[in-house]
Amino acid sequence: MCGPQPCRYRLYPPQNATHPKLRGTPILDKKILVIIPCYNEEDNIVNTVENLRAVCPEVDYLVVNDCSTDRSAEILKEHHYPFLDLPVNLGIGGNVQCGYLYAVHHGYDVAVQMDGDGQHDPAYLRALVPCLPRPDAPPLLHEMAVAAATAGIGPMSAVAGAFARETGRMLRREFGVGEVVVENGGDIYADVHRPLDVALFAGESPLSERVGLHIPGGAFPLGICTSSGTVGPSLSFGRADAVMIVCRDVLLADSYATAWANRVRTEEDTGFVVERACRVPEILGAMAVKGERLAVGGTFELRLFGEARDF
Repeated sequence: MCGPQPCRYRLYPPQNATHPKLRGTPILDKKILVIIPCYNEEDNIVNTVENLRAVCPEVDYLVVNDCSTDRSAEILKEHHYPFLDLPVNLGIGGNVQCGYLYAVHHGYDVAVQMDGDGQHDPAYLRALVPCLPRPDAPPLLHEMAVAAATAGIGPMSAVAGAFARETGRMLRREFGVGEVVVENGGDIYADVHRPLDVALFAGESPLSERVGLHIPGGAFPLGICTSSGTVGPSLSFGRADAVMIVCRDVLLADSYATAWANRVRTEEDTGFVVERACRVPEILGAMAVKGERLAVGGTFELRLFGEARDF
């Protein structure tokens, strides 16, 4: 197994060979490796790799051949693609784990899986601006793209909100749950009947978890999403401790939270961002925190928690 024990594999081309890939080209100051699991993909692997190289030439890639029984290994060698040749079939889980171990051992900051059959669009790896998914992409991806384009940024900005919403809908549909609150890394899908108090986590800010919004019953379903430039691994071009956005559509809330957080770099930016955000018709509430500065706007009441009552 490729787990606690070392994964024994052969690397092609050999590590002492010169190859245009596996050189660790930074993108956005990150060293990124795309892991491409491959099992019997002789009909797809070339198109998959070439599409990746055309769309994202600055990232590294590594195919992990999972003991294919077709011509996959021969094709990889013929095209001089870098790949791991596993001696036994580990299945998709073990295959990708080997890729992650390779990324760790070779100092990559980010490892991304992209399936060998070409179903994943490599454009999403670098989509920081609006872009349209392929026509055959799932409907949810089209929703993400539309929401993100409305906020003026790339479609992956809506992914956490999308998963929160789909999870909430599944819980109601499959299990008959009457009320749901799904929190996904700071992005909330809430569909409840009672009032809800939502505290804002803002990292090292003294306002963290001391301020929030009171949302009355009857206002749901809602998306309540937070983005930060100082907390967590997500990419932000700002330095906000937290920006919370509330919308009817959780995908929109997620995208707008990212977009407005990108614009907070100093404490003085918080008021400007909230004032401008509240001009957007879809935004029902906005809150921004940077250091000791708080700005709040919209239709919901500010709620103070704990020591914040003494401010």
